[in-house]
Amino acid sequence: MEDRMARTLGVLQKVLKPGQYEAWSNVVRKLGSTEPGQKRRRIGVLAIDDASRAKEKFIEAVVGDAFSDQEVRDAIEGRWAALPSSTKRLTIRHGDKVARFGPVLEIPSKTLESLDVEIVEIRDARHAPELLRADLPIIITDKKDKSFPSYLHTVLNPLILEGGADGNIVLSGQETSRLQIAPKNTDLVTSLFKERLPTSKRETIEQQRIAIRSMIEECNVTLDASKRELHLVKTRAISLKAKVDGVLAQLRKQYDAMDVSRELQENKRLLGESFDGFKWYKIWDLDDLGERLSWTVTMGYGTTIERRLEWFAGLMGASQQRITELASEYLEEIPDSLPTATLKNRIQQIDAASSSVVASSFTGPVVNRRRQLAETATQHLQSRFLRRVYASLLAMPVAVGTPAMSWANQVLDLSLAAPTGAIALLLCIRHISKGWEKGRRKWWADYDRIELGLEDDIRLAVKNTLETRVMLIPQMAIEESALLVSQQELIIQELAEEVATLEER
Repeated sequence: MEDRMARTLGVLQKVLKPGQYEAWSNVVRKLGSTEPGQKRRRIGVLAIDDASRAKEKFIEAVVGDAFSDQEVRDAIEGRWAALPSSTKRLTIRHGDKVARFGPVLEIPSKTLESLDVEIVEIRDARHAPELLRADLPIIITDKKDKSFPSYLHTVLNPLILEGGADGNIVLSGQETSRLQIAPKNTDLVTSLFKERLPTSKRETIEQQRIAIRSMIEECNVTLDASKRELHLVKTRAISLKAKVDGVLAQLRKQYDAMDVSRELQENKRLLGESFDGFKWYKIWDLDDLGERLSWTVTMGYGTTIERRLEWFAGLMGASQQRITELASEYLEEIPDSLPTATLKNRIQQIDAASSSVVASSFTGPVVNRRRQLAETATQHLQSRFLRRVYASLLAMPVAVGTPAMSWANQVLDLSLAAPTGAIALLLCIRHISKGWEKGRRKWWADYDRIELGLEDDIRLAVKNTLETRVMLIPQMAIEESALLVSQQELIIQELAEEVATLEER
């Protein structure tokens, strides 16, 4: 029996919390050993709720006729006065005269002497485990159907007394056994003690068997509760994932509604209209020509899609905050039985180090391509066009002046010189026009080359931001907690097998 008790207690230590295990350990020590020099049996008394008056009546009845002595009465009534507040229990036992030895009070009581017992009075409910030291624990309460810890109720089988304001005490579940507690009821109290105090080794063995069964039942109840907790964690993880997926679905819907491809096509069309209306022929103001060309490209490329991406970045930032809050709520709801301290610390560190979604995360590809167009393609167009303009301006005096000089020197007739000069001027202008058209075609070729893959870059930027910022914390919370749940399930399964082995013995 002792070997089985030890094995059961070993499994109990793995299953229960430290406080619960300590209580059961005290039960086992009480059932399996006797304190050195301990002869008297102990009657443990604890009054809870507002049953202090009934407790006083009960002790008065236990003391019996000795309570009629004034010295004994004063000692009983003032028994706690000289003790420090840290004292958990006070022992009342028989002695030749009234004497006090710290938390021990001796009084001349024939009842205590004849029963060879001592009263161990517990100060309050905070020290209820002290009842484990008693051979007969008694709990006095003023409430019916009062629940007690299993190690008190199942194993020790305490005598539950219900005390009323009038001093009457009723044995729990026996309304017919109403006692008017007073010194004259000493014989009735004595018979209760004799009936309930263990008197044989067989009774102790039976208590040990009850304790083993109760400990196994406690293990099963605790393991079932742990399984329910793990199932609840799984359910909450599924709920969190569903909520996160709902937020992500709204983000994807808003991104698809932007229709980046259509926006880029519309931007190209509007930019083409700007180029078609560009007054390239105002060559007399060459300084303003370059500025107007750069302004057209800078203000006309990607401004609409850039504004929409900035709005989308703000929406994603709000979604990131909401998803992080959901993950934090999920972690706070995980029971203490799962070791989540490390996971919570890691998530807090990631949350503190990560920044909110910024617009540049999405608009960067657009800004970079605008810079490329302005600094390369537009500069090339401007330089090519200006070279044509300068060449034509230099050629115009020669092209127009040669026919004029020929006419002045009477080499050509006026009817030939004038058309020749006009044709030469038109050719210069045509040279400038072709330079603009050729430069513009080259610019559009550079535009297509630079814009190639812009839509994919924006989509990739959105995806990377979702994975590295928005989804990082909830994904880690779900995956890491799932791993902890799996590990805990394996532990519970192993413990359940050990408990099942105990039940088979």
